[in-house]
Amino acid sequence: MLEKLKKEKNYEVIMDDDDKGEIADIVGLSVNNKEKTLNIDVYHCKYSVDGKAGTRIDNFYAVCSQAQKSIKWMENTDMIFKQLQKRSNQRLKIKGIDRFEKGDSDMLDLLKRRAKKDLKVKMNVYIVQPGLSITKYREDGDTSKLLAAVESYLKETWNAPLTVYANSI
Repeated sequence: MLEKLKKEKNYEVIMDDDDKGEIADIVGLSVNNKEKTLNIDVYHCKYSVDGKAGTRIDNFYAVCSQAQKSIKWMENTDMIFKQLQKRSNQRLKIKGIDRFEKGDSDMLDLLKRRAKKDLKVKMNVYIVQPGLSITKYREDGDTSKLLAAVESYLKETWNAPLTVYANSI
Protein backbone atom coordinates (compact mmCIF):
# COMPACT_ATOMS: atom_id res chain seq x y z
CA MET A 1 0.00 0.00 0.00
CA LEU A 2 2.90 2.33 0.74
CA GLU A 3 4.24 1.93 -2.79
CA LYS A 4 0.79 2.53 -4.27
CA LEU A 5 0.37 5.74 -2.27
CA LYS A 6 3.83 7.01 -3.19
CA LYS A 7 3.02 6.55 -6.88
CA GLU A 8 -0.63 7.60 -6.98
CA LYS A 9 -1.12 10.28 -4.32
CA ASN A 10 0.40 13.73 -4.08
CA TYR A 11 1.41 13.72 -0.42
CA GLU A 12 3.95 16.08 1.10
CA VAL A 13 4.51 13.53 3.87
CA ILE A 14 3.88 9.78 4.04
CA MET A 15 4.68 7.95 7.27
CA ASP A 16 4.73 4.26 8.11
CA ASP A 17 3.17 4.46 11.57
CA ASP A 18 2.42 0.74 11.87
CA ASP A 19 3.01 -0.48 15.43
CA LYS A 20 1.56 -0.33 18.91
CA GLY A 21 0.33 3.20 19.71
CA GLU A 22 -0.16 4.12 16.06
CA ILE A 23 -2.44 6.80 14.68
CA ALA A 24 -2.87 4.47 11.69
CA ASP A 25 -0.73 2.00 9.77
CA ILE A 26 0.00 4.70 7.20
CA VAL A 27 -0.50 8.45 7.52
CA GLY A 28 -0.41 10.73 4.47
CA LEU A 29 -0.48 14.53 4.66
CA SER A 30 -1.29 16.78 1.73
CA VAL A 31 -2.22 20.41 1.24
CA ASN A 32 -5.09 21.54 -0.93
CA ASN A 33 -4.15 25.19 -1.49
CA LYS A 34 -7.37 25.95 -3.36
CA GLU A 35 -9.51 24.89 -0.39
CA LYS A 36 -6.88 25.97 2.19
CA THR A 37 -7.05 22.52 3.73
CA LEU A 38 -4.50 20.13 5.21
CA ASN A 39 -5.72 16.60 4.54
CA ILE A 40 -4.61 13.98 7.01
CA ASP A 41 -5.31 10.61 5.44
CA VAL A 42 -5.15 7.64 7.79
CA TYR A 43 -4.93 4.11 6.38
CA HIS A 44 -5.83 1.10 8.50
CA CYS A 45 -4.56 -2.09 6.86
CA LYS A 46 -5.43 -5.67 7.74
CA TYR A 47 -4.92 -9.05 6.17
CA SER A 48 -7.56 -11.66 5.41
CA VAL A 49 -8.06 -14.11 8.28
CA ASP A 50 -7.79 -17.17 6.03
CA GLY A 51 -5.91 -15.57 3.13
CA LYS A 52 -8.91 -15.64 0.80
CA ALA A 53 -11.06 -12.81 -0.51
CA GLY A 54 -14.71 -12.94 0.47
CA THR A 55 -17.07 -11.04 2.73
CA ARG A 56 -16.21 -12.52 6.15
CA ILE A 57 -17.10 -10.02 8.85
CA ASP A 58 -14.22 -11.38 10.99
CA ASN A 59 -11.86 -9.54 8.62
CA PHE A 60 -13.40 -6.22 9.66
CA TYR A 61 -13.88 -6.06 13.43
CA ALA A 62 -10.33 -4.98 14.28
CA VAL A 63 -9.83 -2.65 11.32
CA CYS A 64 -13.22 -0.96 11.83
CA SER A 65 -12.41 -0.43 15.49
CA GLN A 66 -9.09 1.17 14.54
CA ALA A 67 -10.83 3.43 12.03
CA GLN A 68 -13.26 4.62 14.69
CA LYS A 69 -10.55 5.16 17.30
CA SER A 70 -8.33 7.15 14.95
CA ILE A 71 -10.86 9.96 14.66
CA LYS A 72 -10.14 10.93 18.29
CA TRP A 73 -6.93 12.56 17.04
CA MET A 74 -9.06 15.35 15.55
CA GLU A 75 -9.81 16.56 19.09
CA ASN A 76 -6.27 17.95 19.27
CA THR A 77 -4.64 18.04 15.86
CA ASP A 78 -1.40 19.43 17.30
CA MET A 79 -0.97 16.06 19.00
CA ILE A 80 -1.02 14.31 15.62
CA PHE A 81 2.18 16.07 14.61
CA LYS A 82 3.81 15.52 18.01
CA GLN A 83 2.92 11.82 17.99
CA LEU A 84 4.20 11.25 14.46
CA GLN A 85 7.48 13.02 15.19
CA LYS A 86 7.91 11.25 18.53
CA ARG A 87 7.32 7.81 17.03
CA SER A 88 9.68 8.54 14.15
CA ASN A 89 12.40 9.66 16.56
CA GLN A 90 11.89 6.51 18.67
CA ARG A 91 12.24 4.24 15.64
CA LEU A 92 15.32 6.14 14.48
CA LYS A 93 16.92 5.69 17.88
CA ILE A 94 16.10 1.97 18.11
CA LYS A 95 16.40 0.79 14.49
CA GLY A 96 18.43 3.51 12.81
CA ILE A 97 15.63 4.41 10.36
CA ASP A 98 12.79 6.87 10.75
CA ARG A 99 9.14 6.45 9.77
CA PHE A 100 9.19 8.86 6.82
CA GLU A 101 8.44 7.23 3.47
CA LYS A 102 8.14 10.64 1.84
CA GLY A 103 9.03 14.01 3.29
CA ASP A 104 10.95 14.58 6.51
CA SER A 105 10.79 16.21 9.94
CA ASP A 106 11.17 19.68 8.45
CA MET A 107 8.18 19.18 6.14
CA LEU A 108 6.12 17.75 9.01
CA ASP A 109 6.98 20.82 11.10
CA LEU A 110 6.06 23.15 8.23
CA LEU A 111 2.67 21.45 7.86
CA LYS A 112 2.12 21.71 11.62
CA ARG A 113 2.80 25.45 11.56
CA ARG A 114 0.55 25.95 8.54
CA ALA A 115 -2.25 23.99 10.23
CA LYS A 116 -2.09 26.40 13.15
CA LYS A 117 -1.88 29.47 10.96
CA ASP A 118 -3.78 29.25 7.67
CA LEU A 119 -5.07 25.74 6.93
CA LYS A 120 -8.23 23.95 8.00
CA VAL A 121 -7.43 20.35 9.04
CA LYS A 122 -9.52 17.53 7.61
CA MET A 123 -9.15 13.80 8.27
CA ASN A 124 -9.97 11.15 5.70
CA VAL A 125 -10.17 7.54 6.87
CA TYR A 126 -9.29 4.52 4.74
CA ILE A 127 -9.72 0.83 5.45
CA VAL A 128 -7.48 -1.45 3.40
CA GLN A 129 -8.76 -5.03 3.44
CA PRO A 130 -7.72 -7.38 0.63
CA GLY A 131 -9.94 -9.99 2.29
CA LEU A 132 -13.02 -8.19 0.96
CA SER A 133 -14.10 -9.38 -2.47
CA ILE A 134 -15.84 -6.67 -4.45
CA THR A 135 -17.61 -9.27 -6.59
CA LYS A 136 -19.02 -11.09 -3.53
CA TYR A 137 -19.90 -7.95 -1.56
CA ARG A 138 -23.60 -7.42 -0.82
CA GLU A 139 -25.05 -4.17 0.43
CA ASP A 140 -27.46 -6.06 2.67
CA GLY A 141 -24.76 -8.24 4.28
CA ASP A 142 -23.27 -8.05 7.78
CA THR A 143 -20.00 -6.55 6.51
CA SER A 144 -21.89 -3.79 4.74
CA LYS A 145 -23.85 -2.98 7.88
CA LEU A 146 -20.67 -2.80 9.96
CA LEU A 147 -18.97 -0.52 7.43
CA ALA A 148 -22.09 1.68 7.28
CA ALA A 149 -22.04 2.07 11.07
CA VAL A 150 -18.37 3.06 11.01
CA GLU A 151 -18.96 5.50 8.17
CA SER A 152 -21.88 7.07 10.03
CA TYR A 153 -19.81 7.49 13.19
CA LEU A 154 -16.91 9.13 11.32
CA LYS A 155 -19.25 11.51 9.50
CA GLU A 156 -21.19 12.46 12.62
CA THR A 157 -18.14 13.10 14.83
CA TRP A 158 -15.72 14.97 12.51
CA ASN A 159 -17.30 14.82 9.06
CA ALA A 160 -14.57 12.39 8.03
CA PRO A 161 -15.29 10.32 4.93
CA LEU A 162 -14.58 6.59 4.88
CA THR A 163 -13.10 4.84 1.85
CA VAL A 164 -12.53 1.09 1.64
CA TYR A 165 -9.86 -0.54 -0.50
CA ALA A 166 -10.89 -4.09 -1.37
CA ASN A 167 -9.88 -6.99 -3.60
CA SER A 168 -11.19 -6.83 -7.17
CA ILE A 169 -11.80 -10.59 -7.16
